Amino acid sequence: MDNHLAKVLTDQMAQGNKCDGDTWKPQALQATVTYLNSKLHLNLTKDDIKNRLKIWKKYYSVVSDVQTKQSCFTLDDEGKMIVVTSDEWSSWATYVEVVANYSCEQIKATIDMR
Repeated sequence: MDNHLAKVLTDQMAQGNKCDGDTWKPQALQATVTYLNSKLHLNLTKDDIKNRLKIWKKYYSVVSDVQTKQSCFTLDDEGKMIVVTSDEWSSWATYVEVVANYSCEQIKATIDMR
């Protein structure tokens, strides 16, 4: 679903249906709901889309943090994984405690969408 959501939102943004900041015009959300419901045979609402976007924002913040603020970690774009050297293992363990409420699958989904 995330790949389809990203595709339709990219199309809506190209059509000028994204407002400043994190908000979307109502017609963008409706087009997204219509597209996903027809393509994936779901029964989504605008609120479902808004909630998914909030989740994306949280996941993205973790990946972005690893890329920009945690210089001892790197992101392997090809392997879609975070790389930690054995010298930095204790730093990684500390970082994992901080972001413990995110599962590996959630972070992986965010990396895949990049």
